[in-house]
Amino acid sequence: MSAAEITNTVIKKEFTQGAGPAFNHLVATIWRLSLITAGLVVFIYFIWGSFEWLIAGGDSEKISKAQKRLTNSMIGFILLLSVVAILKFLMPLIGLNIFCPINWKTLSFQCS
Repeated sequence: MSAAEITNTVIKKEFTQGAGPAFNHLVATIWRLSLITAGLVVFIYFIWGSFEWLIAGGDSEKISKAQKRLTNSMIGFILLLSVVAILKFLMPLIGLNIFCPINWKTLSFQCS
C-alpha cells in the first residue's frame, strides 16, 4: 500500500487538499459569524434603548440615558456597514469571499 492510498476517515476531504482552502474557509466563517454577532448586538442595543425611552415616563435623566444608548447603537450600525463595505472591496483582492452562503455539511462556499 502506497502513501497516496492511505486516507483518514476522521478528517474531511476538504481539509486534506492543502492548507490554503481550509484556512480561507476558516477565516471567512469566523468573519461571517463576527459580522452576524455584531449585527445582533447592535439590533438588541437599539431595541434596549428604544424600550428605555418608552418607559422613561418623562424623567429627563432616563430619556438622556436612552438617547445615548440609541446614539451608540446608530454609531455601531454605521461602523458595521462601513466594515461590510470595506470588506466587499477588499475581499476579491485578498481572495476570500465571506459573503457567500456556506454549506455546513461539506464546509464549502456556494458562490454563484
